[in-house]
Amino acid sequence: MLFTSVVDLAAAELLRESLLRLGRRHRALLLNLEDPELRALAAAGPATPAQAFAQVASLEIQLANRRLARHLRRGGIRVVNTPADRLALEALEAYLAIFSRGAAVSSAKM
Repeated sequence: MLFTSVVDLAAAELLRESLLRLGRRHRALLLNLEDPELRALAAAGPATPAQAFAQVASLEIQLANRRLARHLRRGGIRVVNTPADRLALEALEAYLAIFSRGAAVSSAKM
């Protein structure tokens, strides 16, 4: 279980490669903490050129996070993107889902 907040696009690529490698032998879970300021910035209409630049940057970060999640899910990694106020609940639900699924598979093999 890895808790992080991916905002550095170069680091996201390293994270992707590492989690896919880790997922070959382990049940990996990425909990990506969403930044509410980035979400608000992406949704707001820019009033100045600086705000427009910030909005484009925030949209790019959100898009990169979606791509990262999609790629990891295709590689068998469970990914949860969640705001801070739901982090504990989402983490617990994802963790339990991994092990309840594993228990169902184990009992089906018996």
